[in-house]
Amino acid sequence: MKNLSFKLVLIFIITIFIFEITGIILASLKIIPRGSPAVVSLFAHEKWSVWHPKNISFKHHYNTCWEPSKIYFNNIGARGKKNVLEKKQKNRIALIGDSMTEMIHVNEGDDIGSLIQNKLPNFEIINFSSRSMGLYDQLEIYKNLIRKYNVDYVILYITENDFENNFASSKLSYVYNQPKFYIEKGTDKIKKIDRNYQRLKNEYFSNYNMFKRSKLILYLKEYSYTFKTYFHIKTLLRNYKKTQKTLDLDDFSKKKNLFNNQKLVYEYLVELFVKELEKDKIKLIPIFNLRSYLFKESSQLSLEDKIRLESFNIMRDVWNIYNPYFLVDEANEYISSNKNIIKKPYLYLGHTCDDHYSKFGSHFISNETVKIFNKIRSD
Repeated sequence: MKNLSFKLVLIFIITIFIFEITGIILASLKIIPRGSPAVVSLFAHEKWSVWHPKNISFKHHYNTCWEPSKIYFNNIGARGKKNVLEKKQKNRIALIGDSMTEMIHVNEGDDIGSLIQNKLPNFEIINFSSRSMGLYDQLEIYKNLIRKYNVDYVILYITENDFENNFASSKLSYVYNQPKFYIEKGTDKIKKIDRNYQRLKNEYFSNYNMFKRSKLILYLKEYSYTFKTYFHIKTLLRNYKKTQKTLDLDDFSKKKNLFNNQKLVYEYLVELFVKELEKDKIKLIPIFNLRSYLFKESSQLSLEDKIRLESFNIMRDVWNIYNPYFLVDEANEYISSNKNIIKKPYLYLGHTCDDHYSKFGSHFISNETVKIFNKIRSD
């Protein structure tokens, strides 16, 4: 029996060794990513929708069309290398946004928080951005985390998918960790579907699942090429299924039919967000993120791009009374003046395969943010 157990353990170790060597070879040939996938650094949270682990760094690489990026999450789980003390030493600027300004595909130092910090040394910049968040999630993170750090300014970066992140087309039986809002039939009232606290407590925050998200397991995922290979195959299969479900004219019409209700919900969420900051006498600076559909000719736009563009325009109308910044003209000028260096795999302010900000987009939006901030302070 002991001999059999020894053989099984030996076979297991040899198998893992072979998988690891194979993974290292595949990564060196750029067939699989050379870093950990994005899911390793994002979890559901007890008080708001999603957040990061604390005091940890990753070499993220979830799309082989760009290079791996070294990123850090500090003592409060915010993107950045520098820890945040509860008692502030200088005036604070909170950056709030989604994946566009979280920037996990951009190296530390080239990310928006680092670049703005370098240009505004007399302020403390804290980047509270995270993937998957919509405006209501950002309101919750303001109330439950940001407020604790007594910030003086909030710069809100708005992305067109905020229009639907906290929206449900009808009443749902439950949501998991992200609250949703819908228009009640008959009354036309805006109703909230809250997160499923009991299920989160019993399942997601069970001892077993907490262990799966422990630093030990996170580091195993970070350094294991077996895991990188497994997850890349999983991603390829998921992406293949997505390509089989491209947006058609029926889907396009259905999405457009939701715009009126989405606008009502989004207006409501904007009002909630602005009122919360006004209550604390916080200066809000809203800036729209810029993605590829804003730089394409109309004939180049896919049906999905057209939905994104129309969402952007509706949201632009909603925010107009709060003096937002759009920066499309400035971006076109930046892209034109840097056309000799913005080359494949880069395109516009993002990448050829994905229009999240590249290092070029990060430098552009950071520079423009600093210009806007300095102008507001001088007026």
